[in-house]
Amino acid sequence: MSRHSRNNTANSVFTYAEKKMLDKDYGVKKARIGQDSQRGFEQCHLCLNVVKDPVSCLQGHIFCRECIMNNMLVQKKSLATSQQIFEKEKEKEELREFLKKRRADEKETAEFEKDTFELGSLAKVKAHQKEFLIKSKYTDEDYEEMQRKVIVAQIQDKKTLGFDNHEMKRDLIQSSFWMAESNKERLDALDRTKKPLDDKKPRQCMVCPGDNRHSIKLKDFFSLKFENSQFVCFASKKQLKFQKMVALRTCGHVYVKEFFEKCVGASPMCLCGKQFLDGDVVSIVPANSAFAEHNEVEARIYEPSFAV
Repeated sequence: MSRHSRNNTANSVFTYAEKKMLDKDYGVKKARIGQDSQRGFEQCHLCLNVVKDPVSCLQGHIFCRECIMNNMLVQKKSLATSQQIFEKEKEKEELREFLKKRRADEKETAEFEKDTFELGSLAKVKAHQKEFLIKSKYTDEDYEEMQRKVIVAQIQDKKTLGFDNHEMKRDLIQSSFWMAESNKERLDALDRTKKPLDDKKPRQCMVCPGDNRHSIKLKDFFSLKFENSQFVCFASKKQLKFQKMVALRTCGHVYVKEFFEKCVGASPMCLCGKQFLDGDVVSIVPANSAFAEHNEVEARIYEPSFAV
């Protein structure tokens, strides 16, 4: 941490050395990932060991058959559990809406009965007079400032953090003294809480663990074949690492893309003799390298930043 001295308390500006010291404890922490920490081509995307009985999805991610089967079983159970939780939350939301509507009806009925029997009319007139005097004394800007002060006081007293004014809550996050570098992520998380229940519906399909983006099905996976357990190109016999590669769904052979275009070209037949269609050619994800031009080589951790 930074130093403390008599001169430091007299100046609100941090020195260059102190800012560098603060960077060790706050803000975005970065670290470059070396080659030893990068995934090799022959490694499974799940267990990171050398693949056994390798299979690939339609996006070219390689897995052990046992690993991806276990992962899909876990995902299937998780989807069923999420669906059950969603159904229960939906029932609770419907019950809350029903109770809210019933309370509003009861309140409206009670006010109507009071007005009908001339009960509480004097108090109502006094309330209207008080509201008129307040409105004539303060402007809309004053009202907003008063409301903001009340909300800030509630937050400081830790009474509530779930107030209804969504826009004001966004402003408080943006103007916070201790703010995370990933401020956009915090605001996105806040916006997600405002979405209706239908938008929070759990996904219905399983996701590929290779990139957690595209959906997968069991029929999408196909086996890969390598000669003598050597991860080499079927045409050139070159070691497969960082090159652009393609695989054929029909036979499972893997080629370096350059040699695939030279040896196979426009012919609809693999070198092993099996025919294939254009949709059977799948691009395989290569190994990661330690070069920034090839793939991401820097890891980031977001910590609360010190505003100076």
